[in-house]
Amino acid sequence: MKISIGYSEDNDIVIKDSTVSRLHANLEIRPDKSIWIEDLNSKNGIYVNNRRIKKSAIDKKDQIILGGKLLESDSFFEKIDKIVDHRKIDFTDEYALIIDKMEEYHNRKSKITNPSKWPKIIRIGISLVLIIIIYFTPGEQSTKMILMMSAGMIPVLMSLFSHNRSKKQESLDLLRLEYEDDLKCPKCKSKLIQFTPVYMRSKGRCVNDKCSAEFIVN
Repeated sequence: MKISIGYSEDNDIVIKDSTVSRLHANLEIRPDKSIWIEDLNSKNGIYVNNRRIKKSAIDKKDQIILGGKLLESDSFFEKIDKIVDHRKIDFTDEYALIIDKMEEYHNRKSKITNPSKWPKIIRIGISLVLIIIIYFTPGEQSTKMILMMSAGMIPVLMSLFSHNRSKKQESLDLLRLEYEDDLKCPKCKSKLIQFTPVYMRSKGRCVNDKCSAEFIVN
């Protein structure tokens, strides 16, 4: 990726200083994410750490002077990052991490919305065993009826100690808050938490049609 720097408004990064040429320099963003600056035969040159250069790798620790203009490092590299993000299309690495997080979120969500059936099975089993014991135990019919009704109340009483609907929703809300910031498009920041990993893998691009982020995640 190339980024042009100079005095002219046609450049990607415009520097309004009389010592800066109309087309002063090019930045090259390489695949390893290193940044190289190249002088385009400017009148007043480029200086990196007080040494005039034709082409050099740069980073935030370097002092960079175009012509007679000292660049403010944080602001300059922030502009570069914004341009790179705007032009970048392939977000495969970023979406691979997001989809891993998405799978983790949906697995935890499933455990809340679809808890284990064993507690219910155990409650029903206990009730059936008690009813059978009571039915075959000698005694008055009225006494048996009372005991059978009591046995039927056991599942109800046990359910009072299980999570009710409001508790379940509270757990889901807290889980959503935990993952909401992680499950966003790395380019446009559109929320992805409502989508499934299967859907995102199949789509292969951001859910926002105005965003150009694309990816291939198996």
